[in-house]
Amino acid sequence: MTLAQLGATTLMALAIIVGWIRYSLERTLWRRVLELYLWLVPVSLSWLGAIHKTVGLRATVIAGAIHFLVITTAVWVLSQKGTAAASDPLLRATGVLLILGSAVLWIGADTFVGMELEGIYVQNAAHLFTTVSFFLGSVITLAGFTILTTLLRRSAHSVLAELGLIAFSSGFMFWSIHLAFRAAVMVAAAKEWSVSGTAPLWYGIWRPWAGVMYGLYMTFAFLSIVAYGGAMLGRGLVGSRWGRTFVAFGLIAAVGFPTIGLFDYPLMPQFGPFAMGIILLRRSAHGQLLPVKREPEEKLPLGRDNP
Repeated sequence: MTLAQLGATTLMALAIIVGWIRYSLERTLWRRVLELYLWLVPVSLSWLGAIHKTVGLRATVIAGAIHFLVITTAVWVLSQKGTAAASDPLLRATGVLLILGSAVLWIGADTFVGMELEGIYVQNAAHLFTTVSFFLGSVITLAGFTILTTLLRRSAHSVLAELGLIAFSSGFMFWSIHLAFRAAVMVAAAKEWSVSGTAPLWYGIWRPWAGVMYGLYMTFAFLSIVAYGGAMLGRGLVGSRWGRTFVAFGLIAAVGFPTIGLFDYPLMPQFGPFAMGIILLRRSAHGQLLPVKREPEEKLPLGRDNP
């Protein structure tokens, strides 16, 4: 980890801690600590990359498994009823899946060895671990979005939710093709490279095609954040600031990625689902499902007793 990355990670962690102090809804110390741990997942998982570079894959997998176990425990505890008299099981399930899917994908990103054949051949196990983690994390996220779409079908904003599911499902299809290329074609090409010292001719033909699949996934994933952000805002599942943030981030990323390479990291689209999962989990545990709607007061006619 470079000095710049360390500084950025530290600033992000401090910002999250300040936000936790200001906006935590938990009352007991145990739940508050687990909530902070969960909020810090995007920061804490970044240290697995440093472990992988210094110690190796086995230690990284062990540390990642322990980390994921703690994350799962935190999600389970916080998903239980806090101050709510009742909670929607669909809302709770959505939050859990979106958080866990993001964690699995980010753990895989920490063992990424690059796209060069030499690195893939030397660290083949790490390459396959990353590929499988990317796929599993995306499957879990897709399951979460599917349940969220079912939940949003109850409202008048179901069209946006359906568009979000179509966008992410389409992106997942392209992503699966790209990951299959990583798992099979790139590994085979790396073996041939180890024998001849050069990449096989057929690899040069297929490599750009896999890049197109990756680009389509990223674009559709960012567009799904736009759609779900708008749908959740209209349904009242997120506040206006968060809803607009999701929409703005998704639009900027969906346009910026294919044009100038903005947010060109596979882990970037997962920040949207992770934040959505945190918000939905909080609302499920604390009964904040919809904004309170006040009934209009009945106007009484003016009279002797009605000044």
